[in-house]
Parts: sequence; structure tokens; C-alpha cells
Amino acid sequence: MTPTRTLAVYPDQPSATRAKEAVTAIAGPDAVHVEEAADVAASKVAEEQAESRHAGPMPATPPMTGQAAKSSTFFALVGGAIGAALLLPVAFFGWGDADLGTRIFFALFIGAAAGSTFGWLAGGYLGATVSTKPLAVERGWILRVDSTDQEIVQALRSEGPLRIDLTDDVGNLYETDMAEEYDAEGMINRLGRAYAGHDHPDELTDQRRVRGPAVDGPSVDK
Repeated sequence: MTPTRTLAVYPDQPSATRAKEAVTAIAGPDAVHVEEAADVAASKVAEEQAESRHAGPMPATPPMTGQAAKSSTFFALVGGAIGAALLLPVAFFGWGDADLGTRIFFALFIGAAAGSTFGWLAGGYLGATVSTKPLAVERGWILRVDSTDQEIVQALRSEGPLRIDLTDDVGNLYETDMAEEYDAEGMINRLGRAYAGHDHPDELTDQRRVRGPAVDGPSVDK
């Protein structure tokens, strides 16, 4: 499959308008499309396909999503560090004839292994619960360019998109050039809220907007 289209989603109308102007100067007006219904649908499919591509197995569960895998990795590292720290004092108790260095090694190893295992499982389960955030195109403004030239992709990147996907003529995902990522602080906050049974209102359905005219038309309130 050869990519022929670039789909970019922006968080607000001004960003989308600036991106439209930048790529129009490169590709021409006929190659640039804004807020078309087919592109909205294609972006939703692309984001879902990108998530499923990063799915992986997890003990006693169906395959985890990409976001769950990311949270599992993060919590496995955190859990390993915590487990090692908690078990370290045990090394200073007598273990028969074992010297101190050996006791420290085994205490750190066992603590890290146990903590990582717990963190991996807990992170996966919690990460799977944070999918209530609307898809990027449900919150933002969609722009399509009938080209995948690197100059165009770079121009689209410069305006801070939520995500950029390369697709074929019918909208099948070829590659995700960039997408939203959660930093460590954001992931902890989101997982904590998910565990408590609620999310921040700005991350739920009130971010979805009613689609209206294209980005170069009248302003549309969310």
C-alpha cells in the first residue's frame, strides 16, 4: 500500500487555518481539504487502527491496547523501583552464611521482580480504563492534503497538530506520523482519576464539538 493522503487534526480553528494556509502555498488549493465528513471518518478509523497495531498480550486478559501497554511499561518500572526499595532492608538481616553483598543482590532482585510484575498487571488494567477521552478528530479540526511529501508533512507539524496520519486513497492507515502522548505526570493523574471512578470533565464527552462549516468558514463553537 502506498500512502497518498495526509490527515492532520488540530486542537483549534486558528491552528488548522494556519496549517491550511501553509500547505496551500506548497501543494495548491485543489489538494487541500478541510472538515470533510469522509476525512472525519477516515481519521477515526486511522486512530483506532494505530491503537490496535500496538496491542499486545497480557496475562489472563485479551490483548491490551497501545495505551494500556504504555501504562503497563511505566508502572512496571515504577513498581520495580518501589519493590526493590521496600525489600532492601531485608538484606541486613542474617541469612545464614550469605555475605552482605549477596543478600543485597537477592533482595534487590526479588523486590524489583515482584514490584515490576505487580506494576505491569496493575498498569495494564488501569490503562485500559482511560479510553473515555474522545478521539482527536472528535475534539479538533481535520485537514487533508492529497500528498505525503515531507515538506507538506513538516509544514503540518509546525502548527502543533494532535495527530498526523498517512493514508491511501480510501482512508486505510499506512503510518501514523505523530500522535498525542501522555507524559509521566499526566499518566499518573489520568490513571488515578480512572481508578477513583471518574475523569476530569475536559477529558470526557464535553470536549466533542458539533461539526459545522470548514475551518476557513465562520467560527464554530464547541
